Amino acid sequence: MSCATQADITRVTPWGRPQVATAYAPGIVLYSTASHGGFYLSEHRQQHVESLLPEFATFAGGPWYEEDCDACLIPLVWPEYFTDGMVANCRQSCLAMASRKSPWDVLTKAKWRHAAEVLGLRGPAMFTNP
Repeated sequence: MSCATQADITRVTPWGRPQVATAYAPGIVLYSTASHGGFYLSEHRQQHVESLLPEFATFAGGPWYEEDCDACLIPLVWPEYFTDGMVANCRQSCLAMASRKSPWDVLTKAKWRHAAEVLGLRGPAMFTNP
């Protein structure tokens, strides 16, 4: 269950200065700017993700998980901090990006297929050739 709280907005993000910062758990903060946003992970949280998915490169780099690209990983790795609806939406997003019907390039699909496997997700036609 989500227990999100207001967090420090002084950090500069890859998308500019945040307008809102929401802490979902220690080391997991969602930043929103005027035009974009995403999750930031503490060093400890980022190390955990890297231990699960060592070759998964985020779009924004390092501990930043962009809302349109790879932010859906965070509720899948730590579902206990998010609502069931958020986790379900993130599961759908991950499976869609891994799907052979996805418009993403082959390498991006492979990255998401691997993430889905590691996270124990299954979906229709996910593991067929692109």
